[in-house]
Amino acid sequence: MRLELGAARAELCSADLSDVNLLDRPAETSRLQADEVDHEREALLAELLAVQTEASRSAAAEAEMARSTADFEAQVRWSETQAQVERRQLEAELEQIRVELAESPGRRSPSSDGSSSVRGPAGLQAEAEEAAPKAAAKEATHRAELSMTVENVDYHALSESPRLLADFRSAVSGAIASEAGHGLEEDHVELTLSAGSVVVQAAIHAPPDVCPHALHAALESSETFHESVVARVTEVEGIHEVCTGDVAVSDVSVLLVLLEQAVASLHAAEAGEAEEREEAAELRLRYAALQHSEAQLAAELVGERQARMEVDEVRQLQAELQEELYAARSSARASETPPKSGCCARMGARTPTRSSARDTETPAKSGCCALM
Repeated sequence: MRLELGAARAELCSADLSDVNLLDRPAETSRLQADEVDHEREALLAELLAVQTEASRSAAAEAEMARSTADFEAQVRWSETQAQVERRQLEAELEQIRVELAESPGRRSPSSDGSSSVRGPAGLQAEAEEAAPKAAAKEATHRAELSMTVENVDYHALSESPRLLADFRSAVSGAIASEAGHGLEEDHVELTLSAGSVVVQAAIHAPPDVCPHALHAALESSETFHESVVARVTEVEGIHEVCTGDVAVSDVSVLLVLLEQAVASLHAAEAGEAEEREEAAELRLRYAALQHSEAQLAAELVGERQARMEVDEVRQLQAELQEELYAARSSARASETPPKSGCCARMGARTPTRSSARDTETPAKSGCCALM
């Protein structure tokens, strides 16, 4: 009996100890949960502070970016306006240079061999007469010259008679002036005679109101020149005394010669054209530089647009961080006062009592107690 009584007392002490442990365990669990909540709160506060600092930096960077963007856009607009103005000025100057080059005198269309192109007799007379009123107002830069041979006339015998020589000169000059037309007279024709029957070199000095090109065209396209010269020469009194046969005309050549005094003017005009070409080249370089500047501005504008996209991404990330911060604050507030429920609440209300050995048997744990 005493042995049984001792065993029962031992079991009773063990049960009391178990009850004390059960009563102390919920308080320890609560302390652990409170420590975890405090740690989470501190972590959330630190994260909140970091987010706020980052948000402040982002706001400052965004404001600086907005100012830079506004300044850059203003500069781009001003540069575009200046580029358009300068482009219009360059185009106007280029157009003026083209017009001046097209209207500059002395410009000739060279042929494939480098010589000036010569038109045929057909239409040359009409073209020269049409251009005569315009050319008459300008200083003549060319002179028509003619060379021919009067055959079967003895030059030496002709030269021995001054009267006969003067009548021969008058006849040839009159024939040339008559075929040239445009009111030309004998005094406008200067002759140089040489042997071989008689070789005639004629320089035709056009009046101020007559274009040398028109005289050249008239003589070159004349179909009665040979007959006119022969008729005038054979009408000279005593010409048959110096003739060795029938008078004839051969080797007729009509030229348009550039006057020596016009060479300097032509060189000056060519020098002016060279200067205009240099100016045009310089304008083209400036225009190319403007195009390069426009390309650079366009590239900078693309970079600015990319920077704006990055700013938008930063703003979106900031909004997401603010949402996460709000969620973390809500979670921290909810975890500050956790409610007691279930068996833990009942265990907190129990008081230790002595019971029999049967009462000290530990029942199966459930709920939150089972987790402990």
